[in-house]
Amino acid sequence: MKRRIIPDRHRTTIGGGGAFAASLALAAFHGSSGLAAGAALLAAWYVLAPMYAFALGHVVLGALFPDGIGAVPFAIVEAGLLGVLIEPAIRFDHRRLLTGLVVGCFLLLGALVWGIHRWSEITWHAALVLVGTAALFAYGIHRYDIVVLGSEGRMSDE
Repeated sequence: MKRRIIPDRHRTTIGGGGAFAASLALAAFHGSSGLAAGAALLAAWYVLAPMYAFALGHVVLGALFPDGIGAVPFAIVEAGLLGVLIEPAIRFDHRRLLTGLVVGCFLLLGALVWGIHRWSEITWHAALVLVGTAALFAYGIHRYDIVVLGSEGRMSDE
């Protein structure tokens, strides 16, 4: 059975669009520091694999907003990072199913983090759950990409 591979331009549009949207949001909500962080996020997406850009985006988000961020700015940045996370998921055979699973897991993770924050009222508890779960999820996608599809990062796409 032959695998259908999505053309690079479609993956680039989704991942690059997400990275660009997250970068613009960081710049809009945090000024010059956000602009520098957004540029680093775009560079990480372009040079490294999308998983690294996704992880960097969350590190940058925590560094720029250590005292918290509003729900709307957070949702806008996370929507861009979701596009970065979906980019490798659409390479798989059942891309609609896996894209739906990625979005569903992303929403469930958001609800879990929100619930933990409401329950404990301590930001670092929610941040620890978010970072730990997102790291495991991103690593799972990365390993699947390497083992099943036989690729490693952006260099092997060529």
